[in-house]
Amino acid sequence: MVTVLLSAADPERLAEATEAAVVPPELINEFVGRLCSAVIARKAEGDLAQGSLMRGQPMVMLLAKAQTLGLTARTMKAWSIYVDRISKPIARLHREAAAVVGAAVPYHKSQGVGR
Repeated sequence: MVTVLLSAADPERLAEATEAAVVPPELINEFVGRLCSAVIARKAEGDLAQGSLMRGQPMVMLLAKAQTLGLTARTMKAWSIYVDRISKPIARLHREAAAVVGAAVPYHKSQGVGR
């Protein structure tokens, strides 16, 4: 499962913050069952900035298995860019999961032996 994190920033300070807030729900609708989302609490944004995870605001970050898969910061992107940036990591995760499952099937079972 891929998590979409939103750091929207202060909407009174950055007009883009309000626009960015619509991105995670729309991504959830686009990738049904493959994404979950969360909003980074305003008081935690400073800690993330100090840890260099944040590269500007508003920011949409993709995480899976405790790794950052990608992020988009500062400006709103065309919808196709969001979809493309999320499709690739999701596809990679599914390929990796399929490879692990395939490796777990005993060789003789995959060859139909013992039926």
